[in-house]
Amino acid sequence: MYTLTHESTATNTVKGAEMEELLEKARSNNQNDDITGYLIYYKDRFVQLLEGDKRKNEALYVKIKKDELHKNVTLFSEDEISKRTFPN
Repeated sequence: MYTLTHESTATNTVKGAEMEELLEKARSNNQNDDITGYLIYYKDRFVQLLEGDKRKNEALYVKIKKDELHKNVTLFSEDEISKRTFPN
């Protein structure tokens, strides 16, 4: 089990329906990859913690770094963990 936390700045302000679409897509993809965690969005900034398989978390992080929605993606922390803090 592995955890990774990062932050980024939105290239454009994300509002209402766009945020709902983003969350729905992320939940579906993360469920398929058995990734849990949290996502905070405030004043055009994202903070996200991911938990799950190391390779899958790293692949998702690389995808986020390439996503046009994000800029200034910064890794805060990454570590092996014994169990999930956010199982759902």
